[in-house]
Amino acid sequence: GMAFVIPAPWVAVWFYRWFASRLQVPGRPNFSFTGQVGDIWWAFILLVLLGLVGAYDPTYQLIAIILQAVLSWVVLRWAVSNLASNGQKIPTAFDGSIWTYIGWQLLLIISFITIIGWAWVITAMLRWICRNISGTRREILFNASGWQVLWRSIVFALLCLLIIPI
Repeated sequence: GMAFVIPAPWVAVWFYRWFASRLQVPGRPNFSFTGQVGDIWWAFILLVLLGLVGAYDPTYQLIAIILQAVLSWVVLRWAVSNLASNGQKIPTAFDGSIWTYIGWQLLLIISFITIIGWAWVITAMLRWICRNISGTRREILFNASGWQVLWRSIVFALLCLLIIPI
Protein backbone atom coordinates (compact mmCIF):
# COMPACT_ATOMS: atom_id res chain seq x y z
CA GLY A 1 0.00 0.00 0.00
CA MET A 2 2.86 2.40 0.74
CA ALA A 3 4.27 1.93 -2.78
CA PHE A 4 1.13 3.41 -4.34
CA VAL A 5 1.23 6.60 -2.19
CA ILE A 6 -2.55 7.19 -1.93
CA PRO A 7 -3.35 4.11 0.23
CA ALA A 8 -0.39 4.86 2.54
CA PRO A 9 -2.46 6.43 5.37
CA TRP A 10 -4.89 3.47 5.43
CA VAL A 11 -2.07 0.91 5.43
CA ALA A 12 -0.27 2.77 8.22
CA VAL A 13 -3.38 2.99 10.42
CA TRP A 14 -4.03 -0.74 9.87
CA PHE A 15 -0.43 -1.50 10.87
CA TYR A 16 -0.67 0.64 14.03
CA ARG A 17 -3.86 -1.16 15.03
CA TRP A 18 -2.13 -4.52 14.57
CA PHE A 19 1.03 -3.38 16.37
CA ALA A 20 -0.83 -1.90 19.37
CA SER A 21 -2.73 -5.14 19.82
CA ARG A 22 0.66 -6.88 20.24
CA LEU A 23 1.86 -4.58 23.05
CA GLN A 24 1.54 -5.76 26.62
CA VAL A 25 0.90 -3.34 29.44
CA PRO A 26 0.38 -4.85 32.90
CA GLY A 27 -3.04 -3.92 34.22
CA ARG A 28 -4.21 -2.52 30.87
CA PRO A 29 -6.11 -5.26 29.04
CA ASN A 30 -7.08 -5.16 25.36
CA PHE A 31 -4.50 -2.57 24.29
CA SER A 32 -5.53 -0.91 21.01
CA PHE A 33 -5.04 2.05 18.67
CA THR A 34 -7.79 4.64 18.08
CA GLY A 35 -6.22 6.93 15.48
CA GLN A 36 -8.08 7.63 12.26
CA VAL A 37 -6.76 8.01 8.72
CA GLY A 38 -7.97 11.62 8.48
CA ASP A 39 -6.00 12.73 11.55
CA ILE A 40 -2.56 12.89 9.96
CA TRP A 41 -2.86 11.61 6.37
CA TRP A 42 -0.61 14.38 5.04
CA ALA A 43 2.39 13.07 7.00
CA PHE A 44 2.03 9.59 5.50
CA ILE A 45 1.78 10.98 1.98
CA LEU A 46 4.87 13.15 2.53
CA LEU A 47 6.77 10.19 3.98
CA VAL A 48 6.11 8.14 0.86
CA LEU A 49 6.90 11.01 -1.50
CA LEU A 50 10.18 11.74 0.31
CA GLY A 51 11.05 8.06 0.01
CA LEU A 52 10.51 8.26 -3.73
CA VAL A 53 12.59 11.43 -4.02
CA GLY A 54 15.42 9.81 -2.06
CA ALA A 55 15.26 6.66 -4.16
CA TYR A 56 15.34 8.42 -7.52
CA ASP A 57 17.66 11.35 -6.84
CA PRO A 58 20.78 10.50 -4.79
CA THR A 59 21.69 14.18 -4.37
CA TYR A 60 18.65 14.69 -2.14
CA GLN A 61 18.82 11.32 -0.40
CA LEU A 62 20.31 12.50 2.93
CA ILE A 63 17.88 15.43 3.13
CA ALA A 64 14.98 13.06 2.38
CA ILE A 65 16.15 10.62 5.08
CA ILE A 66 16.33 13.34 7.72
CA LEU A 67 12.94 14.80 6.73
CA GLN A 68 11.45 11.30 6.80
CA ALA A 69 12.84 10.82 10.30
CA VAL A 70 11.25 14.10 11.43
CA LEU A 71 7.89 13.12 9.90
CA SER A 72 8.16 9.63 11.43
CA TRP A 73 8.72 11.25 14.82
CA VAL A 74 5.55 13.36 14.29
CA VAL A 75 3.61 10.23 13.32
CA LEU A 76 4.99 8.36 16.34
CA ARG A 77 3.85 11.12 18.71
CA TRP A 78 0.39 10.98 17.10
CA ALA A 79 0.27 7.18 17.30
CA VAL A 80 1.23 7.10 20.98
CA SER A 81 -1.38 9.74 21.82
CA ASN A 82 -4.04 7.46 20.27
CA LEU A 83 -3.51 4.37 22.43
CA ALA A 84 -6.43 2.85 24.30
CA SER A 85 -7.21 0.12 26.78
CA ASN A 86 -10.56 -1.65 26.71
CA GLY A 87 -11.66 0.84 24.06
CA GLN A 88 -11.01 3.87 26.30
CA LYS A 89 -8.28 6.32 25.25
CA ILE A 90 -5.40 6.61 27.72
CA PRO A 91 -3.47 9.89 28.24
CA THR A 92 -0.15 8.75 26.79
CA ALA A 93 2.52 10.81 25.05
CA PHE A 94 5.87 10.10 23.42
CA ASP A 95 8.62 12.16 25.09
CA GLY A 96 11.65 10.88 23.17
CA SER A 97 13.97 13.50 21.70
CA ILE A 98 13.70 14.17 17.99
CA TRP A 99 17.52 14.13 17.76
CA THR A 100 17.77 10.71 19.39
CA TYR A 101 15.04 9.46 17.06
CA ILE A 102 16.93 10.75 14.02
CA GLY A 103 20.02 8.98 15.38
CA TRP A 104 18.10 5.70 15.64
CA GLN A 105 16.90 6.14 12.06
CA LEU A 106 20.44 6.72 10.79
CA LEU A 107 21.73 3.73 12.78
CA LEU A 108 18.98 1.61 11.26
CA ILE A 109 20.03 2.60 7.74
CA ILE A 110 23.68 1.88 8.50
CA SER A 111 22.77 -1.48 10.10
CA PHE A 112 21.48 -2.81 6.77
CA ILE A 113 25.13 -3.18 5.74
CA THR A 114 25.35 -6.14 8.15
CA ILE A 115 22.50 -7.92 6.31
CA ILE A 116 20.71 -9.06 9.51
CA GLY A 117 21.79 -6.50 12.15
CA TRP A 118 18.82 -4.26 11.37
CA ALA A 119 16.51 -6.65 13.22
CA TRP A 120 18.37 -6.02 16.48
CA VAL A 121 18.49 -2.27 15.85
CA ILE A 122 14.73 -2.24 15.30
CA THR A 123 14.23 -4.26 18.49
CA ALA A 124 16.42 -1.89 20.52
CA MET A 125 14.76 1.15 18.95
CA LEU A 126 11.28 -0.14 19.79
CA ARG A 127 12.35 -0.74 23.38
CA TRP A 128 13.69 2.84 23.54
CA ILE A 129 10.40 4.12 22.13
CA CYS A 130 8.44 2.17 24.76
CA ARG A 131 10.66 3.56 27.56
CA ASN A 132 9.88 7.10 26.37
CA ILE A 133 6.12 6.79 26.52
CA SER A 134 4.64 8.76 29.40
CA GLY A 135 1.16 9.29 30.79
CA THR A 136 0.63 5.89 32.30
CA ARG A 137 1.68 4.50 35.65
CA ARG A 138 2.44 1.20 33.99
CA GLU A 139 5.51 0.40 31.94
CA ILE A 140 4.99 -0.33 28.24
CA LEU A 141 7.24 -3.11 26.98
CA PHE A 142 8.21 -4.42 23.56
CA ASN A 143 8.92 -8.08 24.19
CA ALA A 144 10.19 -9.44 20.86
CA SER A 145 13.79 -10.46 20.25
CA GLY A 146 15.95 -9.63 17.25
CA TRP A 147 15.62 -13.23 16.06
CA GLN A 148 11.81 -13.02 16.22
CA VAL A 149 11.78 -9.81 14.19
CA LEU A 150 14.24 -11.29 11.69
CA TRP A 151 12.46 -14.58 10.99
CA ARG A 152 9.07 -12.94 10.68
CA SER A 153 10.50 -10.40 8.25
CA ILE A 154 12.07 -13.14 6.15
CA VAL A 155 8.81 -15.11 6.06
CA PHE A 156 6.93 -11.94 5.14
CA ALA A 157 9.38 -11.19 2.30
CA LEU A 158 9.13 -14.76 0.98
CA LEU A 159 5.34 -14.65 1.08
CA CYS A 160 5.40 -11.34 -0.80
CA LEU A 161 7.29 -13.12 -3.59
CA LEU A 162 4.23 -15.33 -4.04
CA ILE A 163 2.07 -12.29 -4.76
CA ILE A 164 4.02 -11.42 -7.92
CA PRO A 165 3.06 -14.61 -9.82
CA ILE A 166 -0.59 -14.12 -8.86
